Amino acid sequence: MPSSGRCECGGEFACSSSASSPDAPLRQCCYADDSSALGKLLAILVWFRALCRIGPSYGYHPDHAKCFLVVKPDLVHTARELFAAEGVQIVMGRRFVGGYMGDETGRAAFLREKVEG
Repeated sequence: MPSSGRCECGGEFACSSSASSPDAPLRQCCYADDSSALGKLLAILVWFRALCRIGPSYGYHPDHAKCFLVVKPDLVHTARELFAAEGVQIVMGRRFVGGYMGDETGRAAFLREKVEG
């Protein structure tokens, strides 16, 4: 199954310094109790499963219902197939840590709401 393209996966995950090294197959950013990863779908799936497996050892319990994967429209079908068993939401855009990531239409609506108050 192809995993080309890039996507964002956000949710409440523990931060791993090894996932942020220059040679890592994905990029990870953490803020408070939120974490995001940018990379290919397969790399994000491996990352997500590892965090779900080792997180509880550190008192960290990801809530799958609050996790989401932001993908480009052409990757929605592939993402749904790959992440079907994980219980994450597959979306093309979403608010995240005070901002927005994803499609242009959603970003425009987010900015309009911010400007118009």
